[in-house]
Amino acid sequence: MAQANNAVMLRTDMDLWHHRIISGIGEVSDVNLGFITSDTTTELQVYNSHLVEQKLVKVDLINLEGISVAEATGRPPINLAPLRTKKIILDVSLYGSSKIDGKVILRFENGQIVTINLKGLRGLIWNVEPNWDEPLREKFSYKTDVIVSYNKNEQRRGFMSQPRRGFSYTATPSHTLLSTMRNVLYAMHNRPILCPIWWQPIRLRETCLKGDSRLKCVDLSGVDTLQPNSMLILWNNPFDYELCAVGRVEGNDIVLQSSVARTFYSTASCYPSVDIRFDPTITSTSMTSAVSFMDISADLIDKMNAIGRLVGDEANLEKLNGVEVLGKRPNWSEEIVERFQSDVTIVDYGFGSKAWFNRGSTSMASRELTFVSKSRVETAWWRRFIQRQKGQLKSFYVPTDTKDLIVANDITATVNSLVPVPKAIVVEDHRVTAMLRNSDNRKFLRIRSKGKSYFFTIERVEKFGDNARIYVMEDIMTPINKEDVSSACFVQRMRLASDDVEIEHVSSTVAKIKLTLQQVKEIQNAK
Repeated sequence: MAQANNAVMLRTDMDLWHHRIISGIGEVSDVNLGFITSDTTTELQVYNSHLVEQKLVKVDLINLEGISVAEATGRPPINLAPLRTKKIILDVSLYGSSKIDGKVILRFENGQIVTINLKGLRGLIWNVEPNWDEPLREKFSYKTDVIVSYNKNEQRRGFMSQPRRGFSYTATPSHTLLSTMRNVLYAMHNRPILCPIWWQPIRLRETCLKGDSRLKCVDLSGVDTLQPNSMLILWNNPFDYELCAVGRVEGNDIVLQSSVARTFYSTASCYPSVDIRFDPTITSTSMTSAVSFMDISADLIDKMNAIGRLVGDEANLEKLNGVEVLGKRPNWSEEIVERFQSDVTIVDYGFGSKAWFNRGSTSMASRELTFVSKSRVETAWWRRFIQRQKGQLKSFYVPTDTKDLIVANDITATVNSLVPVPKAIVVEDHRVTAMLRNSDNRKFLRIRSKGKSYFFTIERVEKFGDNARIYVMEDIMTPINKEDVSSACFVQRMRLASDDVEIEHVSSTVAKIKLTLQQVKEIQNAK
C-alpha cells in the first residue's frame, strides 16, 4: 500500500480536549482577581493536551498597568510538557489603575494563541477626607465658541456634549493618615486612583451583616453618581472600609454584585466612588511635624454620562415661548452684582477732546447671582440645569427679581369675561412708556403673586393718564389684586458667561451655586 503524503488530521469532538492548549474553559477565558488590597500574585493555569511538548514563545500583557510575569514562571520560551498543566504566575502590584481590565495573550510556537481576560479592582483609595472648613468645589467645564457681532448678535457653537468634571477641597491629614497619604502620592500622583464622592454620603438604616448583599439605606434621592457597575465604599474611617460593586438600585436599597466580607453597623457610611487624576502640583503646608494643610484638586476621568442625565421634561420646568425660565430665586443674603455694558468706541484726540461713537445697540446687562441648594435633590437639579445649557451654548430666560415695575391697578382676567377686557397691565409710569417703545430686549414680564409666577409677552405700551398701560399677548387667566403682587419685573434672555461652572458644597446637603450670566440680544421672531 502506498503511503499517503501530506496527511491531514480532521478535527473531531475529541479535539475539544486534545491537540490544543487549554486555559480555563477554552481558548478565551476570564479571570477575576477581585479586590486587590496589597501586592499579590495570581496563577494562570495552562494545560497542554498535545501528546508532544509545546513551547510558549511570548506573553503579551495588554492594558495591564502594574502587572508583570513573575520570575518564578521563567522567561519565554517556556516548555510545556505533554498532558501536563503549567502555571503562569503574574505579579500584581497595588500601584496602577484602580480598575483592572486587560488581556494576557499567550503565543505558542505552533501558532496557537490563548487569550485570558483579566479583571479586578485595586482596593487602594484616596482616603483623605475634606475638613469642610471651606467649601468643596465641584467643577463642570465645557468648550464653546462664542462670536459676537458689532450689533450684539451672537453665534455659539458647542464642542462638548459632556463636561469635563473635577473637584477641589482642603484637607488637614495628621499622624498615620499623613504618612500614608505621602506614600500614596509618591506612587499614585500620576496614575488613576479611586476616590469617594465626599459630598454624597449615604447612611444605612439597618446593619449590614457579613455575607449580606443588600444595603438598606436611609435615602438615595439626589445620589446621581450611584449607577449599576459603579463602585461603592462602605466606610467606618480612613483605615476601615470595604469596596463593593453595585448591581442595581431598588428604591432606597442597593443590591451588591457580591456579599460583604464583614459586618457594617448603621453608624457606617457609604460613598459612591470614581476614578480621579490629581493636578500635576499638590501643595502641602506642614503646620507641625505631624499635621499638614493641603489644597487638593483632581479631575474625574470616568465619562459618567449619568451625571446630569436628562430623562424627559423636568418636573415643574417653567418655559416662556418654549425656552426654559430659570425659576430658582437667588440668595439675597449675598449681593447681586449687575453690570450694564454699552458698546461705545471712545476716541481721545488729546488736549481734552474726545469723541464717542456708538453702534445703536441697547445696553446689555451681566449679572452675578448666588443660589443656595438645601438638599441633594435640589443640587442634582442644578447639575441637570448646567448640563442642559452645556456651558455658554444655550440661552434661557432669567427674571431680574427686582421691582422693575410697580403695578398701579388690579389686573383683570380676560378669560370668561362678559364684557371685553383689554389684555393689559397698568403700571406706574417711571419713564416706562418712553423706554419700552425704544427697546427690543425688554419684551417679557413676570408678575409674582401669592408665590406663583405669571409670564407675559409685551405687545405694546401706551400712556394711561399718569400711568402706563402695557398690552400683553397672552390671556390673563385669573384676576390679580395689586396688593398681592410681590414683584413685577422684566425677564431677560441670558446665557452662562463662562464655560466653567462650580458648585460649592458647604456640607453634604447644602451647596452654593454662583453664576455669572450674560444678557444676549433677543431673538425677534420668538413666538
